[in-house]
Amino acid sequence: TPFDLTQDPIEFSQKEIEDYEQYVSEELVKFIDTIQLGLSFFDMKACINENHNNQIDFYDSNNNLLHSMKIEAPKTKTEFIRCLLKIQFCARFRTDLGEFYLKSEPIDEKSENYYFDLNCGDYSKSIFIGRRNGKISSVEVDIYGQKDFNIKKIHVFTIKGERVSFELDDVFGSKGNHEDGKVRKLSYDRSIFNKDISAYIGEQYAYEKSASLNSSHTSWDGNEKDGITIWNDKNRTSFEVSAVKMVDYINKILSHPRSKKIISYLEAEIESEFPGMISFIKTNFNVYNRITGLTYENDQEFEELINGIIIPECDFISEKTRRH
Repeated sequence: TPFDLTQDPIEFSQKEIEDYEQYVSEELVKFIDTIQLGLSFFDMKACINENHNNQIDFYDSNNNLLHSMKIEAPKTKTEFIRCLLKIQFCARFRTDLGEFYLKSEPIDEKSENYYFDLNCGDYSKSIFIGRRNGKISSVEVDIYGQKDFNIKKIHVFTIKGERVSFELDDVFGSKGNHEDGKVRKLSYDRSIFNKDISAYIGEQYAYEKSASLNSSHTSWDGNEKDGITIWNDKNRTSFEVSAVKMVDYINKILSHPRSKKIISYLEAEIESEFPGMISFIKTNFNVYNRITGLTYENDQEFEELINGIIIPECDFISEKTRRH
C-alpha cells in the first residue's frame, strides 16, 4: 500500500526500467538549465552525462568532477513512493567550501521549485528559485552566520501579486546577539487585484527596543481603508489617510535614505557571495527595479513620522557620522 514504506524490493521488467530511465532523461532536459543557473552562483556547473541520459555530473570552476547523480528505476517500495511523489532530483556532496545540497521539486506540469544550499561550517548560504509557466517567478537569497549580521536576506516574489523584502538581522537565529544586536527590515507587498498594498520599514535593537512604520491599503468585502500604522515597542498608533497620501508614503518609505542604506548594504553583501545575483534579479523582476529606483522627495510631515521610529543603536557607521 502507499503507506507501507518499507525496504521490500520491487521488481520491474527490463522494458519498464528502460521506459523509466527514458522518462527521467526527458525530465532532466526540462530542469537542467535552471539547475545550471542556480549552480552558477556557487561557481559550479552541471551537465547531463553523454553516455547516461539519466545522470547529472557536477563540476567545480576548474572542471573537476565533484559528484555524479544517476537516477535509476526504484528498487524498493520507499523509492517507488518517492517517485510517485516526484521527489526525484536531489543531491548532496562535498565541495572545497563545504557540503552542498540541491533539490529540484516539480509542483505540476508547468511549475517547479529549486533549492540550493551550501554549508560552509561557520556560515551558510542558500538560493531558492521558483518557476511558473516557464518563467522565473520568485527568488530567495539568504546568508546565515556571518559576523556583521547573522541573517541577510533578499526575497522577491511575483506569484499572485508582488513582494520584495530586505532583511538584516543580528538578534535572532542560532547565533543571535541578544544583548546588542540590531535588525533592519524593509518590504513592499501588493496582492493580486491590488486588494492589499503596503510598504514597511522596521528596526529592532536587541530585545530592548523595536519600532516600525507601515503605509497600507486594504480592500475586502467592499470596504476600503488607507492608513498609517506606527509601532514603538508595544505601543501602536494608527490613523487613516487619503489614497493619494497612502501611495505617496509607500514611495517615501521605499525611497528614504534610511531604506536605501538597507538596500545598498544587502546588495553589496549578496553580490559578494553570489556574483551576478543582483543583475539576475533586476533582469527578471520589474517590481524590484521599480521600488529600488524610486527617488525620495523630502516632506516634513513624513520626516517626523520616520524619525519617530529610527533607533540610533541600529545605525550603520555612515549613518552615525551623518546624524552626529
